[in-house]
Amino acid sequence: FFVAGLPRDKLDDDKDDVKLALVGGSGASMFSLNTETGQISTALSAGTTLDFEAQPTYTLRIRATDNGPSGSQSTWTDITVELVDANEAPQLLDSRFVVSEAVAIGGSVGTLLSSDQDRGDQMTYRIDTGNDKNIFAIDYATGDLLLRKMLDYETQKKHVLEVIATDSGSLSTLATVTVLVGNANEAPVFEKSKQDADGNTVPV
Repeated sequence: FFVAGLPRDKLDDDKDDVKLALVGGSGASMFSLNTETGQISTALSAGTTLDFEAQPTYTLRIRATDNGPSGSQSTWTDITVELVDANEAPQLLDSRFVVSEAVAIGGSVGTLLSSDQDRGDQMTYRIDTGNDKNIFAIDYATGDLLLRKMLDYETQKKHVLEVIATDSGSLSTLATVTVLVGNANEAPVFEKSKQDADGNTVPV
């Protein structure tokens, strides 16, 4: 329940009692009207919200009816309710990327998927936890996850990062990014060796 505006004035030259009624308009199902005072309030059903991005204004058609001795008379007026935009937190999806250990330093692991209902909001990104070895970096403006160091499948096959997206209004959202390391075929390496005095081969 939310008071949407100050009570509407209702005047009758004959000093008759005047009753008000909400009889139509695009906001008829979203607002209620006190028939005595003219106070307009929200009347949202369960699961329904006002959404500036979806519909920033509503119209209400109000009827005023008196109780004159010669019969009631009515008049109508239209009222516009304008919503005020409120900053809403960005949405950031959990992500799962598979990347080969052969990807070079500076290569892209993947780009975070995010959105914001507020038009014109710019988001920034940062890694919060899970990057203790500084293997990853994130582009502050685009959410592109990059490699600062080479991955090594044999050493660590999975990395889990917590990342944060922050909008222009300083609201933030946390998400989990899982990076699975793919094994790359690596060229064989010959070990250097030499023979000892007894003719046995030993590594150098």
